[in-house]
Amino acid sequence: MSTTSKMTFENRFEILKVRLWNMCQVFVEIYKGFRRQDSVLFRVLLVSVTIGLSILLELDVWVFSRLHIIKIYPLHEWAFRVYAPMVIWLPILVFGILVRNEKKQFALKLKEVFDLVGLKNSIGGYPNFLSLEPISGGTMKLRLTNGAFALPEWQKRKERLEANMRVFIDEIKQVQDKGIIEMTFSHEPMPTKVSIENIRGFRDYKFLIGRDRSKSYVASFAEDPHILVGGETGGGKSAFLRQLITTVKLNQPEAEFHLLDFKGGVEFWQFEKLPGIRVVSDLAKAARTMNEIAGEIEKRTRKLKELNLTDIKYFFETDAFGRMNVDERRNHLLGRRIIVVVDECAEIFLFGLGHPPEHTRQLRAAMSKITRLGRSVGVHAVLATQRPDKHAVDPQVKSNLTTTLCYRINDMGGSLAVLGNRRATDLPNIPGRAVLKTGAGEVELQTPYLDPKESARILEEAFQDSLKKIETPIVRDDKAEGHANAKV
Repeated sequence: MSTTSKMTFENRFEILKVRLWNMCQVFVEIYKGFRRQDSVLFRVLLVSVTIGLSILLELDVWVFSRLHIIKIYPLHEWAFRVYAPMVIWLPILVFGILVRNEKKQFALKLKEVFDLVGLKNSIGGYPNFLSLEPISGGTMKLRLTNGAFALPEWQKRKERLEANMRVFIDEIKQVQDKGIIEMTFSHEPMPTKVSIENIRGFRDYKFLIGRDRSKSYVASFAEDPHILVGGETGGGKSAFLRQLITTVKLNQPEAEFHLLDFKGGVEFWQFEKLPGIRVVSDLAKAARTMNEIAGEIEKRTRKLKELNLTDIKYFFETDAFGRMNVDERRNHLLGRRIIVVVDECAEIFLFGLGHPPEHTRQLRAAMSKITRLGRSVGVHAVLATQRPDKHAVDPQVKSNLTTTLCYRINDMGGSLAVLGNRRATDLPNIPGRAVLKTGAGEVELQTPYLDPKESARILEEAFQDSLKKIETPIVRDDKAEGHANAKV
């Protein structure tokens, strides 16, 4: 064989190999699209299903006739067996091809960017493109080889990278010992601070969870009855709890809060004197409080059955409830929602922390009852933890927490314990940045910030008349409750 024919064969082999690799990439992109539940891919899938149904109903024959190309319609069985799957799969293949080509174009443009920002090394090499994957809410993660540039060199060029890529970079970090740079970015800016513009505009036990690049996320205890807030110290958990309590109490003054803080009550000082709020910093008192609330669930369940109601929200829609003033709602068995907030829930779930085991057992049993049975009777739990591991929250309790808000966590084990994935480790080190998980959906957002002094000022203004009076105990006399219940 001549050298020319040998080279031709080798060239043809290389071309074939490249084409096969390109085709494999198409199917890889389709697979990744299904894994991340890509909304565009699912719309394309709907198109494929529609095409399949039209073939089944022979509507494609009508189309061929209208276009006067019926002569080329595959009438033979073998030809039809090729034609039908090919036409059905065509939209999905087009999706894979477009995504693959988009990433190729992106990789080519990156080399131009690297030239402009000075990320071309001494031997003329560039950082190599590895992958580009969507995370959530328009946020993308780009993975590159470091190109022999240390992490500080990348971070120093962050602003120039943003300008030339025309994106907003949240974070640049290095995967240890692998020589890989991970860059999290979006084409829309993510707010780094969110304030509550109309704090008096939330009704029906609603509150602001946060805002992403395009919209605000509002939760309601009627729809999101129990919440887990996880993350390491300094992420924003306490600030989130503060604005939640302030928002709900300001707009629903009858709301009843039990704030469990085993750090001496330092996180909840501005709420201590407000009517309908109890701050507990002693484990024994917390156990008694939780037992009282567990008993309240049983009383409320019986009362709802008497009224032929399945959920307390239906009682809130009655004329009787509408005619009640704030004091009457506070004293009525079904007049308000009860919300238990625990600042560090590991203290009530873990044995061996220096607490009497009987108190821990009582707290775990009561919290389990609240999360299992509290939704329909208006008893809710908000659990915060800075020890995000599988032992920090009782598994039975965690399975009943409908909403999870997770701030940055440095280790993957903590992220897996809270979210079930490593998403919390990808968050930039920005106070207030968190991942909201409801059901199977996740979104990165910035949670609202409310200054402690501003929170205290707002609540003092709203409850100045009540603060002048002697606060009545939250625990009500059963006879008084029975008298109040007679109004319904």
